[in-house]
Amino acid sequence: MTPRKKLSIRVTVVFALVVLTLIMVSIAIGLQYYFSRKMATEYALGQYQLSAAATRDYLKSMDKQTIQLTKILSRYPGIIQRDWIHPNGRPVFAEVLKTNPLLYAIYIGFSNGDFYELVNLDTNSKVRSLLNATPDDRWVEITVRNHGTRRIRQFDYYNDAFVLRTTRKEPSDYDAGKRLWFTHASEQTVYKTQPYLFQHLQAPGQTYAIKMPGTRSVLAIDITFSSLSEYISDLPLSRESEIYLYQSNGQINASNQKILPEKKSYDIDPIPKSVPYSRLIEIAGQKALENQLHKTVINGKDHFVFVTLLDPDPSSREYFAVVVPSRQVLADCLERLKTSILITIACMILLLPLCWLFATPVVNPIKRLAAENRKIKHRQYDEVTLCSSVIKEIHDLAISLVDMSEAIQQHEQQQADLMDAVIQTIARAIDDKSPYTGQHCARVPELALMMVRAADQSNTPPFDRFSFHSKDQLREFQIGAWLHDCGKIITPEHIMNKGTKLETIYNRIHEIRMRFEVLWRDAQIQTLEKELAEPEKNRQWEEELADTRQTLQTDFSFIAGINIGAEKLSEADLERIKTLAAITWERHFDDRLGLSPQETSLYPDPPSALPATEHLLSDQPWHLIPHPAKSSANRRPEIKMSLPAYDQNLGEIHNLSIPSGTLTPEERYKINGHVISTLRMLEQLPFPKEMTKIPRYAATHHEVLNGTGYPRQLTAKDLSLPERIIGVADIFEALTAADRPYKKAKKISEALEILQDMVEKNLIDGDVFDLFLTSGVCMEYARRYLAPELIDVEDFSRYLNSGTQKIRIHPTKSC
Repeated sequence: MTPRKKLSIRVTVVFALVVLTLIMVSIAIGLQYYFSRKMATEYALGQYQLSAAATRDYLKSMDKQTIQLTKILSRYPGIIQRDWIHPNGRPVFAEVLKTNPLLYAIYIGFSNGDFYELVNLDTNSKVRSLLNATPDDRWVEITVRNHGTRRIRQFDYYNDAFVLRTTRKEPSDYDAGKRLWFTHASEQTVYKTQPYLFQHLQAPGQTYAIKMPGTRSVLAIDITFSSLSEYISDLPLSRESEIYLYQSNGQINASNQKILPEKKSYDIDPIPKSVPYSRLIEIAGQKALENQLHKTVINGKDHFVFVTLLDPDPSSREYFAVVVPSRQVLADCLERLKTSILITIACMILLLPLCWLFATPVVNPIKRLAAENRKIKHRQYDEVTLCSSVIKEIHDLAISLVDMSEAIQQHEQQQADLMDAVIQTIARAIDDKSPYTGQHCARVPELALMMVRAADQSNTPPFDRFSFHSKDQLREFQIGAWLHDCGKIITPEHIMNKGTKLETIYNRIHEIRMRFEVLWRDAQIQTLEKELAEPEKNRQWEEELADTRQTLQTDFSFIAGINIGAEKLSEADLERIKTLAAITWERHFDDRLGLSPQETSLYPDPPSALPATEHLLSDQPWHLIPHPAKSSANRRPEIKMSLPAYDQNLGEIHNLSIPSGTLTPEERYKINGHVISTLRMLEQLPFPKEMTKIPRYAATHHEVLNGTGYPRQLTAKDLSLPERIIGVADIFEALTAADRPYKKAKKISEALEILQDMVEKNLIDGDVFDLFLTSGVCMEYARRYLAPELIDVEDFSRYLNSGTQKIRIHPTKSC
């Protein structure tokens, strides 16, 4: 053991001590931060509550003053006469506006809809530009009255001495009697509107209105919140604090922030800009959340939000809110925390040498435990020993290491059992995918395992040199056999189950039959037309119709028969298919209607004119489905299978002309391609080193000795004995299976004759075939899995001696 390795163990122990110390220090610093933060937030909350109370008092004072002023003006004698303002009214309004900078305008609405207003241009600098006033103008008098049949709004511009500078007029449909402040005003109390945005001023404010005693006129005063914004801007809060006075719907009354409302037309009450943060609206109206500090994220940064109700009047619901960055509130707290962390780091640096010395009693026992751990790493479980130590905890650790070794052994076995169960479940799922594959994925590995065990027990050449040297090797072979068809999981089910030549997702013989039905009807119609034209030949026409119908019945029976695919087609059959394909019928409907975009893309442009002449059987361009773009990219260099020109060829003539069986070359490629998928899928799995042959075992069951198999066209020199055994097992199971859509289960004699023929053609191994018969595996499998009527032979002597090397029949292993 090098000194460096000793030091690494020591460093580990020291590191553990340092980490524990850091945890304790972190807890202490965390508590300090928690209480400091709590104090800071409580102090900030107190400040906000005091500011809210001061604002509330200011609002009450402003509201009370405006209400009193409204009442006084409404009762001021001689303001109006004959439903219009008295000449003495304007000086009174001007004096009031001068002495009260909060007031923006005073106006009177009359019951006939007329309107008089005096605007103080010094209230806000923007109002001059909005009203087209000059710097010399001091007042604007706005009136709305009838002039003949028209209603006119008039603007009169005055200087400070009320000398008229100019007058501007414009048509208007403004009716004071329909305004909210007019209709809600009464003589006893002052009606106060909800805050809204003044049109000309483009700033928020409120209107106070009262009905003038003894008249049907209403006097109103507009006040602005500009002074309120100045007031809350001067509150003793931090410079980064955002303060808002707003309604429950989010409309801002005042703020220390710049508000940019939208411009509205004069005759529509504008709506003030809403608060910029939805959180303020969410808190408003929820008593449980008001008058507290809430932490939230705004523009990616942490902020504190405070909201409280200013006016308890249910008709008002005005709120005071403060939004401030959390760092501003917690600045002092964070500064103290930084100092604590620096002091802690300095102390830790001083403690490191002591920790280094205190680690010595722990180092040596840990080194011994590390050596035992390496034995477990190399799966040398039987060599693991107990390392005693005077330190109780390390001694307990040594005991646990021994227990862990035993537990790992058990766990490995459980994992192996689980892996076997998962693999078998996958194989069964592949079988369950199609009702016609039955238990193929389960029976093939069972048969292959029976044959491998027989080979392992055989003392005759060439099996006397064959043996699996460990359980891992046997398990590797068994898993490979279980997964030999795992690639079928991507094989289209309708191809695996294809029982007729015209079958895709459904059997297209129905389409062909319908075309014969069309020809049947056409023949009948033509006969009726002939009978109408030449009734004296009715008997002749009827005989011709009967002959035509008989021909159609015969031709369709022929097509339906070859669709089954049970018999091999002759040259005469192929010629007859072509002859029938030349028969035509008329199509009157667009054959593109109801197609998906993908299907439509296969059709040529432009569509044929209607009615269109169609053939009874045809191979059309849209029957040719191209390969997916990725299919060629996934081709492996060692794959020797020829890729068809198209992914699918659904041509009717093409499919009906299949010489034997029901699969086209394209479909046969897809069926055979499951081996490629098996190889690709399994080679991507991270098998342990003792399982690296699984992909090879699983993907060679369709290879044959003479090199004509697939997918890699391996020859006898490339195929190991276990791979040859899986190949024979797969063929025998397929021949005797009773769940295929395209054939009946073969009897044992028939299956063995086929296998014997394959031995003679150098396709399968003759020694393996003889072992299959002489070891008793064939009969054992047949009795376990085959129907009794399929077991038609028990004497296999006439099938033996077909291999290149003869196998002696051992009495205890024969059937």
